[in-house]
Amino acid sequence: MITDVEEVSFLKNAQLFPNPSTGVFYLSFHASQSTPVRAALVNLDGTSMDLGRREIQVGDNRFSFRTNSMASGIYFLQLKSDEFILQKQLVVID
Repeated sequence: MITDVEEVSFLKNAQLFPNPSTGVFYLSFHASQSTPVRAALVNLDGTSMDLGRREIQVGDNRFSFRTNSMASGIYFLQLKSDEFILQKQLVVID
């Protein structure tokens, strides 16, 4: 199931910034449960770039990601777990 963060009940106050991004961007949110996730950036053609494994912890979370090697364009940040796929749109400017 692909969903925006507002529909993942245990994640609150999610912010993706800066957006547009020129090198590094952050995803911050508050979680009421912990879970492991895989992070990826997907372009409009469906090509996925793996950003590695992350662990969502109970409380405030802030993940950083680099876009230095990416072409300008629209991407979707995805966090995937066994229960959900969270997706947020990101604009990259080089």
